[in-house]
Amino acid sequence: MHLKRLEIHGFKSFADRITLSFQKGITAIVGPNGSGKSNIADSLCWVMGEHNLRNIRGAKLEDIIFSGSEERKPLGMADVTLVLDNSDQTLPLDYSEVAVTRRVYRSGESEFLINRSPVRLKDIQELFFDTGLGREAYSVISQGKIDSILSLRPEERRSVFEEAAGIMRYKAKKNLTMKKLAETENNILRIQDLLQELVTQLEPLSEQAQKAERYLKLQDQLKQLEINYSYTELTGINQTLKELIEQQNLKNNELLRLKEEEENLSQRVISIKSRVNTVEEELEVRQKQLMEETAQRERAMGELNLFGERKRSLQTRILELEAFIAQQAEKAMDLEKKKENLSQLTTNIDEKKTRLASEVKQLEEVLLVKEVKIKEFRAELIAKKQCFTNKLEQSSLLKQKISEASVQKDFRHEKETEVHEELEEIAKELAVTDQRIYKAKDKLNALRQQLDVVKNQEEKLAAELKKRQSYLLNQVEKNQEMRERLRGLESKLTLLTDMERGHQGYFQGVKSLLEIQKEPFRREIHGVVADLIRAESGYELALEVAMGSSLQYLVINHHRDARQAIDYLKKHALGRATFLPLNLIDEKPDRLLGIKSLLMEYNSKPATDAVLYEQRYSAIVQHLLNGTIIAPNLKTAVEIAEKTGKKFRVVTLEGELIAPGGAITGGNLERRRAGLLSRKGEITQLKREKEDLLAFMNRGLAEEKKLEEEIREISQLHEEKKNLQQETNFNINSVLKDMDALVVSHQKTLTKKEQLQQVLLRIEEELSLQKSAVDNLRDKLKQVEAERDD
Repeated sequence: MHLKRLEIHGFKSFADRITLSFQKGITAIVGPNGSGKSNIADSLCWVMGEHNLRNIRGAKLEDIIFSGSEERKPLGMADVTLVLDNSDQTLPLDYSEVAVTRRVYRSGESEFLINRSPVRLKDIQELFFDTGLGREAYSVISQGKIDSILSLRPEERRSVFEEAAGIMRYKAKKNLTMKKLAETENNILRIQDLLQELVTQLEPLSEQAQKAERYLKLQDQLKQLEINYSYTELTGINQTLKELIEQQNLKNNELLRLKEEEENLSQRVISIKSRVNTVEEELEVRQKQLMEETAQRERAMGELNLFGERKRSLQTRILELEAFIAQQAEKAMDLEKKKENLSQLTTNIDEKKTRLASEVKQLEEVLLVKEVKIKEFRAELIAKKQCFTNKLEQSSLLKQKISEASVQKDFRHEKETEVHEELEEIAKELAVTDQRIYKAKDKLNALRQQLDVVKNQEEKLAAELKKRQSYLLNQVEKNQEMRERLRGLESKLTLLTDMERGHQGYFQGVKSLLEIQKEPFRREIHGVVADLIRAESGYELALEVAMGSSLQYLVINHHRDARQAIDYLKKHALGRATFLPLNLIDEKPDRLLGIKSLLMEYNSKPATDAVLYEQRYSAIVQHLLNGTIIAPNLKTAVEIAEKTGKKFRVVTLEGELIAPGGAITGGNLERRRAGLLSRKGEITQLKREKEDLLAFMNRGLAEEKKLEEEIREISQLHEEKKNLQQETNFNINSVLKDMDALVVSHQKTLTKKEQLQQVLLRIEEELSLQKSAVDNLRDKLKQVEAERDD
């Protein structure tokens, strides 16, 4: 099985989809700090089933989804696909290539896919069982994992080897089966309890069941009756509802019709009112015109009637005269016979006729003149009427123009007022905008000052945090070193304690006697000499050489007990042992009493002074070490031997021995550390070192905890300051945007003000021109009315 490639999208720092192809020969991925190397390892652990976010350096689900940056928006999902070459069928799937995909959404939903088929997280975890892969497998070892594996207890370390041995799948199945069996047993016990309880409740429940059956039957009957009753009522209600709905539909139709008629009537009323207003206006104008024309016509008709009467009178007179002429002509014809008689009368009549003809002619001339005058008057009347009509039209047009000019003037006055009001509003708005800009500038300055303070605080906190982290790193390293030292010390102490407890290095007979418990003489044994004395620090090796095998001598209360022990050794063939019965060993005088001043000159001392023991064992110590001297080195030991006449045994701190008589033993001492006193001293020293190291490590851990708490507090403050800095930057940007908007609004308002001022100037010019035009129109109207009146 071979890792072919890894596809990452939206996971932690990988905003864009990337594909990492692992060809043969790739052994490492390198890069600077913060480039995402650890994120690749985290993505591998995550896609292989890791569900503890802390193991991939996260606290919550959103931490593993790309959270955005200054230039990129945050993503809504993260997915990782792991592609493995399964041509060797390591994974139990019939595919030569296996693609495992894990996807998570910011809403909390998760998806798991194997070769694009949806599966469960459990299926992915089971797939990687016994393959070395998985969320806690040994194939992915993160930072500090090796130390943690080495520091695990054996039973905890066992799981790593079980995973490598390929039994984790079966162990997991076994644990699951055992868990299910335990749950099944608990369920069986629970079912038995429930069954017993149900048996006791069976009889009363049977009675209750009968009552319940009767109740259900009655309830069914009641339900049926209620249904029938409800159906009957519902039928009536439906019928009533149907009638009401039909009535409502009719009323609605009638209401719609009435509304349409109302709208039509309203439109007609509006139209009629408009027409009435128009007609009334026209009627008023026409009435005025009619009245004026009627007056003119009446004057003209009066004159015309007068001329007509005069014409009719003249025509009547002419007719009368013609009739009279005809009558006279007839009379003349009748009287022609009487011409002669009436010549005078004829002459008079002719004269009269001539005079009358002359009068008629004059009258005809006058009538002709009058007719001409009448025609001229009629033409003049028509011209005057046309002129009057024109003047009326001019007057009406001028009045209309004056009215329109007045309306336009009023409109321009209103527009001027509106412009003035709008200019006042703009002035207020400009004042408010200036005030807001001033406040925004003050706020911006305050925010910038706050940003400088926050930046300074953030930089100080960052420096302090870095310093504390450096301290913490050093302290962690020290604590780790102390842990390693403590671990090594405890291991060594355990080893020596086990050796001491197991009596390793003791003779077979001695070891056998110390391990038995039931024999009566065992209670009389105080122990070996090495257990009953303690060497001063630094003198262990010298005392071991001086005492030799006597360190394994058994101190016993009485010689009878010694005989029983010897018989026991013989009987069981367990070897030999040397006994020091307290009742037989007597304390002897100190042989070195006379040379102690000499020993002090050579910085030496009696061996008995280098041993700590209880007073009751003083005879034993004197018996074993009386006459033995401890010197600091071999040269000093030789000088002491020469000074004392070679009568005493002298040993050095390095293990050389000068026997009485002058024999010297020295060289490399094998198994130096196996000495009983050295081992005891080393155990004591290790225990003391352990206590000191524990105290020192506790102080170091307390310091580490203190530093972690300080770092947590400083980090929290630093994060708060960073957030405050971001918030302040956001507020500054917001204020700048508001200021830009206010400046733009201020500029627009100023532009609008200038435009309105231009409009106001134009309106004033138009009003001035309009006033001049109205004055001209009124002058023309006066002139036209004067001409019309004339």
